[in-house]
Amino acid sequence: MVSGDLVRRVLAGEDAAWHELLVLLTPGVVRQVRIHLRRVGDREDVVQEVLTRVFLNIRSVREDTHLERWVTRIAINTCHDWLRKMKARPAVNWSDLDPAEAEVLSQSLSGGLDAPDHDRTALFELLDKLLATLHPREQIVIRLLDLEAHSVQETCDLTGWGSSKVKVTAMRARQKLAAQFRRLGEGPG
Repeated sequence: MVSGDLVRRVLAGEDAAWHELLVLLTPGVVRQVRIHLRRVGDREDVVQEVLTRVFLNIRSVREDTHLERWVTRIAINTCHDWLRKMKARPAVNWSDLDPAEAEVLSQSLSGGLDAPDHDRTALFELLDKLLATLHPREQIVIRLLDLEAHSVQETCDLTGWGSSKVKVTAMRARQKLAAQFRRLGEGPG
C-alpha cells in the first residue's frame, strides 16, 4: 500500500520517491492491462500510457484518495480507450479455433467438460476470442464482474460508471456471448 508520506515526497519532486512509487504501482498496472488487453504486443504501450497518466495527474489526487484504486481506475479506463481505438471486433468462426479450442467447445456443448490443466489453457484462449468480439465497455465489465469476481459496486468504483450502466452492459454482453457460443455450437460451416 502506498503511504501518504510517499505521495507527499513525490509531490515535492523527490526523484527517489517517484522511483519507489513506480516500483509499488507497476505490478498492479501490468496486472490490470494483462487482464483487459488480449493482444500481448499492445500491453507494454498501454502500461507506459497508464504510468504517464499517473505522472501527469498525480497532483490532482486528494489526500484521502486510495491511490492504488485511483491508479486501477486510470488503468481500466486507459484499456477501455485502447480497445475503442482498435475498433475491429470480428466474430469468431469455427475455422478461427485451433484444435484444442474446438475440442473444449465440443466438450462444453456436450456437457462433458472436465477441464484438466491442458484444457484450461484452450478454454481461456477460447474465452478471450469470444470476449474480443464484444464492445470495449462490455469486455471491461465482463472481465471485472465475471472473471475477476468484483461486485457491481466495486466495478462502478473501478470504472467510474453508474450501477445501471454496469448492470445493463453486463446483461447485454452476456446475451451476446451466449449467442456467439450458440452460433459456434452449430459447428463448422
